[in-house]
Amino acid sequence: MRNFKKHFNQIYQEHTFEEASGGGSYPSVNIEYCMLLLKIFHEYNITSIVDYGCGNMESYKGNIDWENLDVDYTGLDISPTCIQKNKTKYPNLLFKEVEYGDNIPKCDAIIVKDILIHYTDEERKPLLDNLRKNAKYIISYHYDGSNGRASESDGNGYGMFRHIKEYNFNNIIYKQYIGEKLLILEKIL
Repeated sequence: MRNFKKHFNQIYQEHTFEEASGGGSYPSVNIEYCMLLLKIFHEYNITSIVDYGCGNMESYKGNIDWENLDVDYTGLDISPTCIQKNKTKYPNLLFKEVEYGDNIPKCDAIIVKDILIHYTDEERKPLLDNLRKNAKYIISYHYDGSNGRASESDGNGYGMFRHIKEYNFNNIIYKQYIGEKLLILEKIL
């Protein structure tokens, strides 16, 4: 397994905190995504969330106020620098450092936003299997590879939804495109 901790910790140390999670995390490009999340929480009675790979929380800034939402939020990230900064910035929320889907708290749903792009095909399936152990739903949001940028198993990114069943998203109860990204809601059986 590659050293994700070192890699992402370095990013959070070298960039401003707001920029460290990248352009896909800017609040302005996540308005529709956040509105859809709130709709899903309501429709599926989701009252506890684990945000696996929460990053700097910029996606939610101005879109979802986790501290005043009637949902228990836990943010998980591999970067200790990121976790410490989040704890300071959001003292009323719970943040924990984790690696590769281990020690996931029980919850109604796990958010996996723009995380699978960092894993190879061989790493994704066991990661998702690990995440499923303590949740009723997985909410996955990523580029789906339909825009021609997909390359199988490159570990950098795109193409992870080219073969949805291969990654065990078999019980999809909701899916919607937002621009070039696909949101999938999977019910864990």
